[in-house]
Amino acid sequence: MSDSDEDYDDDDIDNVIDNSWDDIEEEEVKEIVIDPKIKALQLAFGYKLDIYHALMEVDDLRFSEINLSEQIELVDTLVMEYFNAGDFIIEQGGKSDAFYFILGCPGDESENEAEVEVVKKFDDGNVKTLTSLSRGHYFGEKTFVSRVEETRNASIRVSHDCEVAVRIGKVPDTEYSKWTHFRQFLLMKEVPLIRSLPRNEQLEMYSKLKREKFEDGDYIIKEGDVGNEFYIILNGEANVEDVKNGVLAQLREGHAFGEMALLSDEPRVASVVACGKCVCLCLEKDAFRAALSADKFNTIVTDMMEKRKLTRIKRDQMRKDSMVSRRSSLTSISGE
Repeated sequence: MSDSDEDYDDDDIDNVIDNSWDDIEEEEVKEIVIDPKIKALQLAFGYKLDIYHALMEVDDLRFSEINLSEQIELVDTLVMEYFNAGDFIIEQGGKSDAFYFILGCPGDESENEAEVEVVKKFDDGNVKTLTSLSRGHYFGEKTFVSRVEETRNASIRVSHDCEVAVRIGKVPDTEYSKWTHFRQFLLMKEVPLIRSLPRNEQLEMYSKLKREKFEDGDYIIKEGDVGNEFYIILNGEANVEDVKNGVLAQLREGHAFGEMALLSDEPRVASVVACGKCVCLCLEKDAFRAALSADKFNTIVTDMMEKRKLTRIKRDQMRKDSMVSRRSSLTSISGE
């Protein structure tokens, strides 16, 4: 026996073996343990898991905030379509009966290669590429948001430089009702008062939105009242009225009104009355102001007041022009 062997007794050797076995077990466990969340997603989505990941990249969809059962339902509404370089996905002038998500290139790791172009033909015959879109973008949603039947105002085609097929997730109009949360966010985002805000402030406001239901003839806002809420029509229609002139205009789904209540304590200048059943999204003044910094709020107020001033000037000028035209017509008649 060598001198080195005499340095160890049986207990020492057993300890070394036990510690080595513990290390091996720990490494093996690390290799075979699967994150429970990943396993749950694999079980829930199966071969559609990559579609789930693509939808997670759509900012306005906020897919991560939706519960798993609704995520599965939304993924199942998608109709998969595949297009090659130069193929048109939708064409200008066509019927608007679906909206679309760009889901990337199936089986290809470089998802950024999935690029499509927005192409528009103008009245003079010129055709121009307006912009490019890639994985995580959506298009064709205008009718989905407004609920007004319209024709496409531009074409979408796969870039001629795209070397692989592009996978598109189509949501047909028969499935629109399942995408309510997406539509609500897009409606809010299109409001001029909110459109220019940073995304974090838009999300904060969206979390504060409430739904309110109105019956036929109900006042949503009333002329002369000091307002505290701003509204977006989600479903239904409403009339804008004042005491002096009666019905001034009709509002439909997607229209917003009452925004001045968020910025000042001025009384309402007109009433808005529900025409039939009407559902609105409502944002209260305190929630709006809480989502903004003091500087941002002051900037919005200044911009809004300036726009109102320009609108009044334009309206007054139109009235003056109308009066001048009327006088000229009377003069011509009397001269004859």
